[in-house]
Amino acid sequence: MKNDIVYEMVTNNIIAMLDEGKIPWHQSWTGLTPMNLITGFPYRGVNVWLLGPKGYSNPYWLTFKQAIDKGGHVRKGEKGALIVFWKTHDIKHREDSDTVEVTETIPLLRYYKVFNVEQTEGVKYPSWEKAENDPIERCEDLVKGYSTCPEIKPDLSKAYYSPGEDYIGIPPITQFESSEEFYSVLFHEMTHSTGHKTRLNREGITDGHFFGSTEYSREELVAEMGASFLTNITGINNAAVTKNNAGYIQGWLERLKEDKRLIIQASSKAQKSTDYILGIENKYIKEKKNEHTPQNTNNSRFKDTGPAKQPCFLENELPKAA
Repeated sequence: MKNDIVYEMVTNNIIAMLDEGKIPWHQSWTGLTPMNLITGFPYRGVNVWLLGPKGYSNPYWLTFKQAIDKGGHVRKGEKGALIVFWKTHDIKHREDSDTVEVTETIPLLRYYKVFNVEQTEGVKYPSWEKAENDPIERCEDLVKGYSTCPEIKPDLSKAYYSPGEDYIGIPPITQFESSEEFYSVLFHEMTHSTGHKTRLNREGITDGHFFGSTEYSREELVAEMGASFLTNITGINNAAVTKNNAGYIQGWLERLKEDKRLIIQASSKAQKSTDYILGIENKYIKEKKNEHTPQNTNNSRFKDTGPAKQPCFLENELPKAA
């Protein structure tokens, strides 16, 4: 199937980065979100991991034809970067001997190549500068803006999200090596919290999977990617990285080779989680909001309401090699 071919192409790109010792969702671009030069729209989901680690200092990308339309061209010998998108195809058929024609909509995964403006000549593009406001202040604003954020309780031993009781436990900011590390970890747990049944109702959270299971590891990947999206948006370094890169990389290499759809599916869930935290409305989120009414809309932080009970989804737990 064509979808499987594109899944494999994307996965092979990510595997190549891991083989080089690069973890795409641990790279820090501090506000350098890849975007299309012509439309101004940012690339989303797995496309962020396909473009972000390329190492360019400019966030603008465009197709070969768009470069020509802008009065320039892609330099000879430059290689394009893969990005993917979904399109739908309607198939009409008749069920059994029924005379009624049924239309089935099939999602198709497609791809094309884009080039960074630094790979072009004669293409005019605006200068890019980082936002000047305080990134830690932006982190605070982001947390406050998460309208259905669960209670955030102090825990001196570890950071985690408890799906059963719907709260986040995290050590005080003074126990972290930096403010950036604190917010990186908090964003990780906030991403987990979006999976609660009153929010996005994500299987990795609602079905009670245990540490070491495949679904648990997938949820951890979603949370890591979600934290990376959020640290990039706020302009801080993604400081919550594993201290065992070799083992971590080997674990994900084996999982990605086993499941070619994993990276795209996890990236999509992480993007939906990020949108939810930011309050970006879309059809998916509206449908989920209609299914459940959030039980806790108190946006206060650091509630001192006693010790944690049966914590799960600890920050930075590593996938085990199969």
